[in-house]
Amino acid sequence: MLLRQFALATVLATAPLMFTSAGVRAQSAGDEPRYITGTIDCRVAIRPYESTVCSNGVLAAMDLQMQTLYQVVQQLVQPQVAAQLAAGQQAFFRVREACADDATCIGQSYASRIQEIDAVLQELIARGPY
Repeated sequence: MLLRQFALATVLATAPLMFTSAGVRAQSAGDEPRYITGTIDCRVAIRPYESTVCSNGVLAAMDLQMQTLYQVVQQLVQPQVAAQLAAGQQAFFRVREACADDATCIGQSYASRIQEIDAVLQELIARGPY
C-alpha cells in the first residue's frame, strides 16, 4: 500500500511538470528534429503515424504524457481494471495507426486516450484512502 501511496503522490506532484513539456529533441547534425516519445522508437520510425509523431513536438509530448500516465495508473489499479486499461491501450494503438499521417487525427486520439486514463486516476484519487 505504501508503494501505491508513493506512486500516486509522485504522479500528482510531477504531472504538471511532465505534461507541459513540448517533448525532448534528439537530433544529429544534418537530421530533421526527432522527438523522444513513450511508445515509438523514433530512430526507426517508418509508419506514417510514427514519422508524424516523431517530427511533431506537441504529438511527441502527448505520447510521453499518455505513456507515463498509463504506466503509473497500471501500477495503482486492481488486476481487472489493469486488463481493461491494457485493452484500451491496444484499441488506441489501432486508432492512432489508422490516422496515418493526419496530425489532427493523431492529436485527437491522444487527447481522448489521455482523458480516459486520467478518468481512472481521478476515480482512484476520489475513492481514497491512499
